[in-house]
Amino acid sequence: MKKQGFILFSAMISLAVFLVGCPYSSEIPLSSVNSKLNEGFAGKWELSGSPDNYLTVKKLSSGELSIVKHEPGYDGAEGTNTPYVGNLTEIKGVLFLSLREDTEDTSYATYYFYRINREGANKIMVQQVTPNIDEKFTTGSEMATFFGNNMQHSFFYDANDETYYKIE
Repeated sequence: MKKQGFILFSAMISLAVFLVGCPYSSEIPLSSVNSKLNEGFAGKWELSGSPDNYLTVKKLSSGELSIVKHEPGYDGAEGTNTPYVGNLTEIKGVLFLSLREDTEDTSYATYYFYRINREGANKIMVQQVTPNIDEKFTTGSEMATFFGNNMQHSFFYDANDETYYKIE
């Protein structure tokens, strides 16, 4: 019976990922590294209401952010740690995170984009940029202009916001 429950749970998660999708992605980031914007984000950030889900953020020597997403395992399974590299870009006073998985081969990197709403030093709200954007961009500045012209619309973001609290 436990095995059937696990299979059903796995199928539901797979379906949810398929239906919800990933945030908007591109082969280019919004901007080059601006280490000044990355200040103050280092530490451990816990997902609201879920102490086993957290982010560990460190500033790299390049000025980028190293972000490791820790997710718990289910039914005794081991949890996962997924490494990412990110960079913040400010557009009209709003912070956006360009995030890519941290792999050795960056020639085929895919960046994902999130709006970061900082509420004080120890709280951030993260909003995924919708995957429904059809436009393709050849430069980060073209993409940043598009984001700046559309970021005020509610449909520009996925409906699932996440709130994180800095605990270390």
